[in-house]
Amino acid sequence: MKKLYFIPNYLGAVRYFMKLVPVLSKKYEIGFLITPKTILRNTQAQVNEMIDYCKKSGHNINIYIIKPKKTTFSIPFISIIRTWYAYKKSVKKFLTEINPSKLIGDEDNNFYNNLLFYEATKKDIDTLLLQWATISKSLIISQKDKQRFQKEMKKDLYTPGLIHRVYISIIDFLSKALGLYHVSVNQIGGGTASRLGVINQYYYNLLKSVSVDEKKMAIVGSADCSVALDIQNSFEKDESYKKNLAQKHGINLNKKNIVIFSTPYNTQEIDILSDVEQINIYITINKLIRNEFNKEEADILIKIHPREKLSLYKPLEKLGIKLYSKVTSNEEIICLCDLYIEGSSTTNFTSIAMNKDCIFINLVRLLGVEESKEDFGIKKFVHSTEELLEKIQLYKQNKLPKQYHASTLPTNSIEKIINLIENKVS
Repeated sequence: MKKLYFIPNYLGAVRYFMKLVPVLSKKYEIGFLITPKTILRNTQAQVNEMIDYCKKSGHNINIYIIKPKKTTFSIPFISIIRTWYAYKKSVKKFLTEINPSKLIGDEDNNFYNNLLFYEATKKDIDTLLLQWATISKSLIISQKDKQRFQKEMKKDLYTPGLIHRVYISIIDFLSKALGLYHVSVNQIGGGTASRLGVINQYYYNLLKSVSVDEKKMAIVGSADCSVALDIQNSFEKDESYKKNLAQKHGINLNKKNIVIFSTPYNTQEIDILSDVEQINIYITINKLIRNEFNKEEADILIKIHPREKLSLYKPLEKLGIKLYSKVTSNEEIICLCDLYIEGSSTTNFTSIAMNKDCIFINLVRLLGVEESKEDFGIKKFVHSTEELLEKIQLYKQNKLPKQYHASTLPTNSIEKIINLIENKVS
């Protein structure tokens, strides 16, 4: 049986790729490759969560790990070049030993995936990317706007001095001169992967505008939405299926179920709130909901983000809030909920595709969140507690207008993604 390996960057990517495994495992031996980039980007505990998720998936998943090269001391230029060549050697070993027929990742413009895909292509191994999450505007906007984002996030993402800029320029030159880095456009899809599946027309146009080759791209939608729509269809066909799923998650279908998907603003990626401030957002939302719905009328659910720890939110259980871990099915929870509240998470695509009642919040008033309206087709974000309370009141009165434009995502996304993987997309 041919071998297919996914290259995830964190747990969220593992969970997305796993949705394709039931179909792909009929034809391929499935594996996940953990690269040094993934190890450096995540804590060891987070890497362990990725591996554990694979092991508990119910599928026969192979795991291959390429660890970062350890150095006892650093010599400018020499150490990093030695690290590059050590990684290149490890990549060649992986490709020779495993001999995969396909590699699937979600980015090709970082050094590690770029070199991996380049070496794989030399061996006639098929390489492609699948966009499964939103593309941050900070990756594609001008340097001037990047500085605006940094200022807004109350955090200088590090502006190197002259010496460091020269050093980085030399490193960049060396990596290309030594044939270790091959990028035509320094954006997702601008590297060495042969094809790229994007979620919608908006992202297609966005990447095209920064010179990503449109011949490489195909609009395939989101596997998350396909899974959710399948669940929704099952609800309509079999009432017992819905009841069993609700029982599985401890959800009372005799009440309104209001789910809040958390967005972390206290992590390394976005560090603008303390842990206490992060929790206070959800305490505030809980109070606003309870102003309109008592505990007999509605339950409040919080589903945490894959980069968060459930322990941070544990104090909220004293308020009667139901907590759901990072590995709980997003699609099942959204299907069972009556009202969905979130910011700019990828799960917005799912709630919109299912035509759910939604309230989209930007209480921290981040420009990056605000500018994601086009990504999802959101009409308006809520910016204040007064505005949020008003939306909740309208919902209770069954007068809440749709907060989004109709979904344009394909309903057969998994089929489209599989066709892209099999190179059947023209």
